[in-house]
Amino acid sequence: MFVILVILIASLSFIFSVEYLSRKHKFAPELSRKIIHISGATAAAFCPWFLSWQQIEIIAAVLFLIMLIFRYSSVTS
Repeated sequence: MFVILVILIASLSFIFSVEYLSRKHKFAPELSRKIIHISGATAAAFCPWFLSWQQIEIIAAVLFLIMLIFRYSSVTS
């Protein structure tokens, strides 16, 4: 469970950092989206080497729920 929390905290910290830097330095939205997608895909590619399938499913479900919350609320505006 500790590994799941660490990965979730690291993922969210990275996403918020990219969002903060893109707003501060006025990056194009496409650039920040590409950075997050490439980094997320790279991290996901390495997950099966040190996580079980069930842990990967839990992380995916939690990040999906967080994404829905951000999309339909005014948290990031």
